[in-house]
Amino acid sequence: MEMDELKNMWDKGIELPKEERNLTKMILTGKNGPLTVLEKKTWIAFCIFPFVGLLFAGTFFDHPLARHSLAMWLLFATLFVEFGFSIFNLVTLRKMRDAQGSIRENLLSRINMLGQRFQLFLQIYIALYLLMVVLLEVTMYNHTDHLFDSWAHVPLAIRVLLYTIVLTVVYLAKRSSQNKHYEVYLQKLKKVAEQME
Repeated sequence: MEMDELKNMWDKGIELPKEERNLTKMILTGKNGPLTVLEKKTWIAFCIFPFVGLLFAGTFFDHPLARHSLAMWLLFATLFVEFGFSIFNLVTLRKMRDAQGSIRENLLSRINMLGQRFQLFLQIYIALYLLMVVLLEVTMYNHTDHLFDSWAHVPLAIRVLLYTIVLTVVYLAKRSSQNKHYEVYLQKLKKVAEQME
């Protein structure tokens, strides 16, 4: 059934077939439907960034060395990337409610796009953290970042081991969080959309 037909039927009060009425209601308007839950979780991720940005700004004002640290600026950029992905995903989720044309095809294509975006975000997120580690090591080697002077005295083998542990924990935590908060609901939404005709 086309989205325009569905809207016209709702506006005119024409009764929909029971299976389509339940699926559509569950997807588009259900309080605990996967689309609503995804929107809420994405909105929360979107709203957290301003608070984290303010806390981060406090670090810049309290520590003058932090303003000149490339690693700190890259950390802020990493947070901004997460904010940007939240904006794109929130817009996509909102467009899913106002789909035009074939509901099923529209939902499936946007669900796949969101899934690909979540994977891309995870890859960019880890790449930025790896870049931050490399940048930190280069600035310590050249003595251009005095914020991490004490860290430079730790032997390189121990630093590499700690970097590996921290990056592994960050990756696993982020992937687990993404699966728990987004992927599960995307899969539910995909199953429901695939049942539509």
